[in-house]
Amino acid sequence: MERTPAKHSKDRPVRNAKQVYDFMLENFKELLKKKGVEFEIVEEQIRALKKIALWYANDERFSGDLRKGILLRGTCGTGKSIISTVIEETIKKWQLNNPMHISATRLQEIYQNNEEVEKEMLENRLFVIIDDLGTESAKITIYGSVIYPFNSMFESRYKKGVTTIVNTNYTPDDIEKAYTIRIRDRFRETMNEIVLEFKSLRK
Repeated sequence: MERTPAKHSKDRPVRNAKQVYDFMLENFKELLKKKGVEFEIVEEQIRALKKIALWYANDERFSGDLRKGILLRGTCGTGKSIISTVIEETIKKWQLNNPMHISATRLQEIYQNNEEVEKEMLENRLFVIIDDLGTESAKITIYGSVIYPFNSMFESRYKKGVTTIVNTNYTPDDIEKAYTIRIRDRFRETMNEIVLEFKSLRK
């Protein structure tokens, strides 16, 4: 079954990118204060926020594909989870469709416990944000049946053409090893990769 590309008008109505960026930057700073995280905002993070603001605003200046979601990659302590929360707050501010934002370990629990309502939301919600992909078990066994929680969710969303946002410490090779080359290829096809390439700033 071919994937239906996400449509601009469905996912993210055109916005003022500067307004979106200002909101995102302010939220980023506030989240750092609330979490008590001690590190400076660096240029790599500023660039990431600017890219994501252009993406969310459906601004043609965005260097990637506006139809795709976002993959944030980088080592621990580079602010990926905080940026993911900023994306969630940005979507909540401008759209009625609240995103589903969960950890990868929670995703595993949902499939492990066969939580049907949550599974349906994961597979159908317009925006889903997965935090810390790679911290969960990629493969689980339930009553003798092998299940791949993330693969199952992601393949379903792929077919529906809805937007997925992921952050991870994994490299592309790690993703292929854990989730198969098929999923790695799906990532390339459906998500714009933004890499935070600097050492952890946590003190």
